[in-house]
Amino acid sequence: PVSACEENMMEVMCTPQEPHCTTGEVVVEPGLGTRQAILDAMVWPDVLRESYTPTWQSIEAAGNYMPLLGMDTRDFVVLLTDGYQCCGLYRNADGNLRCVPEAGPNGENLLVDRVTRLRQLGITVYVVGFAGGVDAPTLQRASIAAGTARANCDPDANANGMNQCYFQADNEAELVNALAQIAREVQ
Repeated sequence: PVSACEENMMEVMCTPQEPHCTTGEVVVEPGLGTRQAILDAMVWPDVLRESYTPTWQSIEAAGNYMPLLGMDTRDFVVLLTDGYQCCGLYRNADGNLRCVPEAGPNGENLLVDRVTRLRQLGITVYVVGFAGGVDAPTLQRASIAAGTARANCDPDANANGMNQCYFQADNEAELVNALAQIAREVQ
């Protein structure tokens, strides 16, 4: 469970078209011949463009996904995110919404902890930031914790810098390239 429809830890209206925040889930089971089903599942209604980002919650869910656990296979997770960890909202005195009740750490450390747990379970995690709104320091730490940091990376690089430890993609072509590089490493 996540704070999907909460504001200041109180339930607020939430609908399927305005979910605010939901934990990632497997929509199409991995397997051969699932390309079209995956493409169909990736159609995202315009009204959902402002949904939040339950990053650590989704990585935690991956760690509980039975096909990744207890089998004698090589298992991989690709974390692809376009934003900062944010799930559940707090309204400040000025009326603005924020992801945490006060300034300070949010779910950043939880993401690194959950990536570390997957690695301990024998699951390899690759981290991809998409577009410029990502939390570069957390993605840097997550890719290092995963053991998949890119060669010669700079742990202090920002989302717009060079030599990030994670894969950074700012458009469709760069995303395809990043996923192709990950596929080559997996292979």
